[in-house]
Amino acid sequence: MSRISAQLFPQSPLAILVADAVSLLLTEVNPAGELLFAREAGALRGQSLESLLGPKHYPHFLAVLQSGPGPHLLLQELLRGPGDAFYAEIRASLLGNATGSEWMIFVRDISSERDARDALARSEREYRRMVENSPDGMALVQDGLVVFANQACEKLVGVASPDLLWSTEFAS
Repeated sequence: MSRISAQLFPQSPLAILVADAVSLLLTEVNPAGELLFAREAGALRGQSLESLLGPKHYPHFLAVLQSGPGPHLLLQELLRGPGDAFYAEIRASLLGNATGSEWMIFVRDISSERDARDALARSEREYRRMVENSPDGMALVQDGLVVFANQACEKLVGVASPDLLWSTEFAS
């Protein structure tokens, strides 16, 4: 590890794992990695990357690493411990030095971002269903054109389908 890397490694807010390129055993873990995986670096050193990915996700991860030196970006589940999975953004690059090659792997927990995205999608589906099934006629007009109309609007206006209203110019 270079002098600059050695200074940045312990200070990075991202979890950084270093693994031997051949054995894929962890050789270094920074303090953010200790926090993310809820284990001290000493307990993580010597463990295989498979123990952090689990048997379900490890084959895909391994195939990506074998495809070349990277950088690689993966979004997948990792394991803090048995039964304690979280969703992570993983960036991996193969680095070479005088003593051999090693994978530098940056990990960021994106579980809360994924949960928020899923909650927003659920909310949008529920809102759409509520508007589409409302007994009140509703239409959305943008730039003078109907871009959405529900079935109650169909009955109110007297057209065969609310889709027939779409792209209809709206009179001011």
